[in-house]
Amino acid sequence: MKTLNFLFLLCFALLITSKASAQEKHDGISQAEYDKSLAAFTAAKEKHGNSYSFSLTTGSFTGYMTTTTMVVKNGKVVERHFESKHEYYKDRVKKWKEVGKEVGQHKDEGKAPITLDDIYVYAKGFIKSDKPRRSNTDLDFFEIDYYFSIDKDGIISNASTRPRNCMDDCTRGYSIVNLKWGKK
Repeated sequence: MKTLNFLFLLCFALLITSKASAQEKHDGISQAEYDKSLAAFTAAKEKHGNSYSFSLTTGSFTGYMTTTTMVVKNGKVVERHFESKHEYYKDRVKKWKEVGKEVGQHKDEGKAPITLDDIYVYAKGFIKSDKPRRSNTDLDFFEIDYYFSIDKDGIISNASTRPRNCMDDCTRGYSIVNLKWGKK
């Protein structure tokens, strides 16, 4: 019985320790980190004529997921593709595609038309500062964690905020996948 109690206490202690480390504070990025990533993006953008595509993903604890893909040519979003699906209800799939002047017509679904330049402007607000920061969302009463990640080429792959201690569906921002460069 003592062994069982000891194992229970050990597991509980490990759970508490892992939970504390998982809630590590994310307070932004340095100016140097931001500048280095922006320089990598600017060089790649110039090399490929400011033409690329990427997808923005969202996911919910309920199993609902979306992917919005942007196709950018010469710095402008010329196509936007959307797909929503549900992990548990496989028949609940919705897709649409906007091309040219249609881009932006679906205002109630998917991420708004956006370029990586725009996302870098958004992420600039993540640079560490001594000034207190608040969220620009309806979740303004929480302390905010700032997440900024780069891919293997040094280009932004995540710029998002999340109110600390919020449990579900609280992340705001951009999770970027499948970045593909076009031809000049």
